[in-house]
Amino acid sequence: MWYVYHYNMCILNNHIMRQFDNYELTTLDYTLKYYLEHNENLDDEDIEWCNLVRKKIDTIMGIA
Repeated sequence: MWYVYHYNMCILNNHIMRQFDNYELTTLDYTLKYYLEHNENLDDEDIEWCNLVRKKIDTIMGIA
């Protein structure tokens, strides 16, 4: 899953994340939430990764 690696590298790099505003971060968060809720065939690793990214987004936005 090349897109997961690419996205993960972007999301983990705090410098890059500062380029997103709260609207964009919220959009990413809701997209991941929707993806988790509507894809029954996700394995545990995918679910864990999505939740990790959502938690990082919350931290960056100051929600967590």
